[in-house]
Amino acid sequence: MGIFFRCSFCMFIYSSIFYFIKRVTCNLKVIQYNAVNIRSN
Repeated sequence: MGIFFRCSFCMFIYSSIFYFIKRVTCNLKVIQYNAVNIRSN
């Protein structure tokens, strides 16, 4: 039980970190895209 709980907890932390990194990179891409659009206008 303890090993399974630890494993699922690690997977939860890993997936939340992965989700956070994905959100940050997506936001950076959107910011970059908007900056390019503002500069070209």
